[in-house]
Amino acid sequence: MPQTRLPFFSEDIALINQHIGVQKVSGKVFYFNGSMPVFQHLESDYSSFRLFTSQHCSKWQC
Repeated sequence: MPQTRLPFFSEDIALINQHIGVQKVSGKVFYFNGSMPVFQHLESDYSSFRLFTSQHCSKWQC
């Protein structure tokens, strides 16, 4: 029998990769690993956006 693999993502979350999804709600941006939020920032806060996304880059993927 096929088994669903974790993590599960809600349908309204846009996937960045197989582990991280993003959703914008009321001017805030939320990042998820499955159904668990891992980071949030205001839509206009580019410093926090750069901080979070740079933490998920490696020299082979960026």
